[in-house]
This record gives sequence, C-alpha cells and structure tokens, in this order.
Amino acid sequence: MADANVWTPGTGAPIVSAEYRVLTQRFVAVAGQTEFSLTNFTYEVGSGSLGVYVAGLKQQSGTDFTESASDRFTLDEACLGGEVIL
Repeated sequence: MADANVWTPGTGAPIVSAEYRVLTQRFVAVAGQTEFSLTNFTYEVGSGSLGVYVAGLKQQSGTDFTESASDRFTLDEACLGGEVIL
C-alpha cells in the first residue's frame, strides 16, 4: 500500500475550493499604452492573485508591472499597437 501525502497549511501548496474561479479580461493595446483598467472584476492588491500576460508571456508583478489599485495595473514598458494583454 502506498503512503499518502498530507498537505500542511502554510507550506505554499495551492488552495483549491469550490469558490475558486479564474476571471479574465482581454485588452488590445494602443501604441505606447501602459495603464489598463479592469471592468470585469477586482482583486486584492499584493495578494498574488493578478496574472498579466503580454503577447502570451507571463509578466512578473513588481518587475514587469505594478498593481496600481484593485481595478488596474500599469506595465513597466509601453506596449506596441495591437499587442494582446490578458
């Protein structure tokens, strides 16, 4: 019989619950755009719950973007026109 692994709170394992959902909002940037305002949802700043992708590449909070408020973020580099931001 195989041993079972038990997750201990505080060990960094992801939390899974029936309440968990992923919400997305798609932006098509204009040339030079850096700030994006969310209209589909809000999030808790600094919680690690906001994921930002530019042209399919995951961005790092604090390095590639700043969580400006619970309903917006600012990219550190200006976008090219037509770039897709998720």
